[in-house]
Amino acid sequence: MPSVRCWVDSIDAFPGISDGPSPQKGSRQRRERHLAGVGILGSERPPTKNRTNNGDARVGAWLENTQARMENGCTERRRYLYVPIEGSNDVMKLIPPRGTHHAIDISEVPTCKLSSSQSNNSTIPNIRRLCIPNKTSPHTSQVTMATTAASPSNNNPDIAADLPLPLPAATPRPLPGVTSIPRLIYGTAWKTDRTAHLVTDALSAGFRAIDTAAQPKHYREDLVGAGLRAYLSSPTGPVARSALYVQTKFTPSQTPSSDQPIPVPYDPDAPIDAQIRASVSSSLAHLSHLPTPDPPDQDAPYIDALLLHSPLPSPSQTLAAWRAMEQLVPHPVRRLGISNIYYPEDLAHLIAHATIKPSVVQNRFYPATGHDRDIRALCRRHGIVYQSFWTLTANPRLLRSRPVSRVAAAAAVSAEVALYALVLALGPNCVLNGTTRREHMREDLDGLRSVAAWSATGEGDAQWREDLAAFRVLISDYAADDSTAL
Repeated sequence: MPSVRCWVDSIDAFPGISDGPSPQKGSRQRRERHLAGVGILGSERPPTKNRTNNGDARVGAWLENTQARMENGCTERRRYLYVPIEGSNDVMKLIPPRGTHHAIDISEVPTCKLSSSQSNNSTIPNIRRLCIPNKTSPHTSQVTMATTAASPSNNNPDIAADLPLPLPAATPRPLPGVTSIPRLIYGTAWKTDRTAHLVTDALSAGFRAIDTAAQPKHYREDLVGAGLRAYLSSPTGPVARSALYVQTKFTPSQTPSSDQPIPVPYDPDAPIDAQIRASVSSSLAHLSHLPTPDPPDQDAPYIDALLLHSPLPSPSQTLAAWRAMEQLVPHPVRRLGISNIYYPEDLAHLIAHATIKPSVVQNRFYPATGHDRDIRALCRRHGIVYQSFWTLTANPRLLRSRPVSRVAAAAAVSAEVALYALVLALGPNCVLNGTTRREHMREDLDGLRSVAAWSATGEGDAQWREDLAAFRVLISDYAADDSTAL
């Protein structure tokens, strides 16, 4: 039986739980007794503290340190988790959150039993009604449950398949451009003067999405365009520009520097809307897919997505920049997105006030931000594609983890591909891939297809479920329920 979690309206519905203070942050022995008492962690020490969970120890996917903000003014609900008792298919223990509101005596933890119609040896459906005996009330409390394992039809989608990414609503004339986005995007940061041939190599290997930025400090957007044109004009180029996804970024607050190969694409003293127009004009010239600088209108260069490289100092300034970007959609910009946005309330504010909602969010995927759990939940809820970068560099522990090693061995792929696959399986996600080796470009693309094919087999499906669930535990990911999203 997979672990499950639930929302409860009141802690009073459960016996054995007091409103006493939580264990002190430094009380390691008490936390270890708590973990060992539920048979999950045994003698293993809790993970170290970090700033993303207000100083409390992270102890896996069954521990929730924050309270959910519910919509429509609903009373806040606290998250509880049920874990199966070893040797039983239908009895589980209640584990409350370790926030600042409630403590628990393990010896008094109540058990609960599935109703007879629900007790079986098959996988629990995504949403259950669980009957919980209440010693303080003659009535049975009903709680809606959600499993951490998804249903078979949704648990292992084709992680190698493109994600839908619609073009803007009806326009006066049809616009060229893709209507989906590949799961692996070739990233061009820090490629310097090698950028052009690496872009051509990536496209020749099978990449169909390219990421860049109008930021000379870290990107050579001009050479991305050169590599794109070299590929499209070659006799072996099998696709047209309209079959490729090319995204770039407007980077605010740039300062000119004499050691940069090309100048900053705008006047830093100009108003933000003028900066954006100048930056996009420069990007269109760099990324033109035709050798002539002034193509006819029907073949005019365009950008599949324009990302705001980072929020501005205040939400109002960010929204002002976004308004200027909105004026460029649907031509020459097809969609908008934002990068390096790590506070859910900032993204929620943008979604709530934007006329054109973000299509993509691109963030660093790493432990210091809790692997963007809340941001990714918000993206899922609002149909936004989440793009991760630093996926390998920032996660050496994940690369060496047991779930990654098991997937790599079973699907006969590298650990890097196995990690990509598990990250992609967390939701409608894409991953930026910045390899500079041609053989790795092909191996990574083929490897994702291998994992997808293996996980669709009978034996592979079972292991994939197990390893994906274990991976979620490692990154404290709660994917089944996005009701915490703003």
